[in-house]
Amino acid sequence: MIVLAAFFPTQSSGGEDPIESELRHYIAVARAKAHRSKTLVITEDWWRLEGCVRHYLDGAFRGLRVQESSWKTPRKLRKMLYGLWDIEDKQTRDWRELLRNHCETIDDCPSCGFLRDPGLNDAIRLPVDHYLPRSHWPELSIVATNLVPICDTCNSRLKFSDAPKGGALRMYLHPYFDRFIERVALRARVDDGRPPLLSFHLEQGDVTDEEFNVANSHFRLLHLSERYVRRFAQDTLPSIRATLRLVLIDGGVLDAASVTAELASRLRSARLARPERHWEVAALSHVAASSAYARWLLDDVEAAHASGR
Repeated sequence: MIVLAAFFPTQSSGGEDPIESELRHYIAVARAKAHRSKTLVITEDWWRLEGCVRHYLDGAFRGLRVQESSWKTPRKLRKMLYGLWDIEDKQTRDWRELLRNHCETIDDCPSCGFLRDPGLNDAIRLPVDHYLPRSHWPELSIVATNLVPICDTCNSRLKFSDAPKGGALRMYLHPYFDRFIERVALRARVDDGRPPLLSFHLEQGDVTDEEFNVANSHFRLLHLSERYVRRFAQDTLPSIRATLRLVLIDGGVLDAASVTAELASRLRSARLARPERHWEVAALSHVAASSAYARWLLDDVEAAHASGR
């Protein structure tokens, strides 16, 4: 299901700690922006801002609750920080490009697990956006751990969600830190209707209740069950149907056992190519074990063959 992305470390020299390197870069960019925009920021506020950003860099993302900094950033400084991601000076452009180039190494959207489609974006890169929205956390506008690769579909759904309140459980998995998702199982089920309806759900496994609540919130808010069902119907099922129809076209005999054998073969192939938590593996694991699904698919393929569809 969810693909954990490799964390993008700040580039540093001389063995400098990545957090210190990022803080130094961040404050330098913010000071330069303040100078250009003639925004007056007192020295004490720069110190407080550094402490605020350090709070997030040191691990506010690692907990399941968003622990906001105790310092309330002055309004004029918040407005300036919000705009850091958009400014066009060379220093910040280079930083954005470094982050975006990192996404060239990521083949799947970390939020849904779907393979990126180069045709949907400007280049071959996944878009980069803010995990915690900068409208509420402008201090994190150009903080690397708050900038994550995400596909357009997940990003559009995320933007329509409310920001979590301070101290509340996070609503979405963080692709750099939430390794517990590897212990949450993705399962599929098929009902007995005709056609049988496929759906997906999560099983808690050995994660805590709060961890499972965050995973389930992510799964629900991004409509992952519906999206996996649609992808199975659009990509996987037509290919299986075509293979089975070729048996009939070539004069072969098709029965429920041969349909089940084809589904089992597809499952073995999927497991070689995908992790066990992948939506296609979950779907094929269930349909390959369902005699009712095999009978429905047999009837569907024979009817399509008889009608010439």
